[in-house]
Amino acid sequence: MRLDVKTIVAQGNEAAIFFELETTAPAAATTLVAEWHKVSNGKIQWVRSAFDGRPFAAMFTGAKGSEAAR
Repeated sequence: MRLDVKTIVAQGNEAAIFFELETTAPAAATTLVAEWHKVSNGKIQWVRSAFDGRPFAAMFTGAKGSEAAR
């Protein structure tokens, strides 16, 4: 697994982080992920993530490979 941060944008107590996530079996893929973080008292209070989940569908449906995205 590899995580490559592309950029971080921060304003006040919120930050957006964009990174590429490279995973291996059982879901080998490189996926762009966007995360929105809110911080309070030096701790992350919540995170929302957005990414294309199709490469990971087989992990949750029992299907294999790209057939899970169909």
